[in-house]
Amino acid sequence: MKKILGTLTAILFLTNCATVSKKNEERAQMQMQLGIGYLQSQKYPEALTAIQEALKLNNQDYQIHNNLGLAYYGLSKWQKAKYHFEVAIQLKKDFPQGLNNLCSTYNQLGEYEKAIEACKQALAIDTYATPEFARTNLGISLTQLRRYREAQNNFEVALKKRPQFCQAIKEFGKMEYDQKNFKDAVSKFKQVLKLCPMHQESHYRLGLSFFYLGEKRKSARVFQEFVQKFPNSDYSKPTRQYLKLLTKK
Repeated sequence: MKKILGTLTAILFLTNCATVSKKNEERAQMQMQLGIGYLQSQKYPEALTAIQEALKLNNQDYQIHNNLGLAYYGLSKWQKAKYHFEVAIQLKKDFPQGLNNLCSTYNQLGEYEKAIEACKQALAIDTYATPEFARTNLGISLTQLRRYREAQNNFEVALKKRPQFCQAIKEFGKMEYDQKNFKDAVSKFKQVLKLCPMHQESHYRLGLSFFYLGEKRKSARVFQEFVQKFPNSDYSKPTRQYLKLLTKK
């Protein structure tokens, strides 16, 4: 698969020698802005269609490739997302957002060492305005490799930059959960839900943390609230299974 991707990249850059007309640049920007609107609304198929049209008009714009990568990411098409993030980075070397997106994609693919490298490259760029994103993704990679102290350090740095960053707090909580530090996990997941009450995974993991602490009543209450609040969630089935176990007489 890697050889194929490398070949496609080479072909793409051979075609980049052609100059994009001003008219096509403007039309491509319009299509990309349309796609960004869809991305913000999490309408990923529509975003993909719009941004693919932008790419037909201008395949030399790193932002188009980055946003196309985001559309594929939203559709869980990790390899295609990775390809377009890589192209975006090749078109613009000092592009920390693209490197962070690539880092996140590597995490989804389970390629944690590559994720660490991409996130560190993003953090090395002085102009990176939102390093807390790369710090959080780096913490995720390190957690998966059980390098917990390093992961904790990155989560703490991310939260020092942005104290109410729900994603970083959630991942910090997951790290504590993985180490069976369930009391600390409870504290983190409660903090997420105070800031971001619609965060489903944190709600579900709060119930699990109480369950493994042996606090069955609290666990059951959290799970019951979850089912009422998110009846069609991907977490609803396991939540109901735990509830059945907890309420079994």
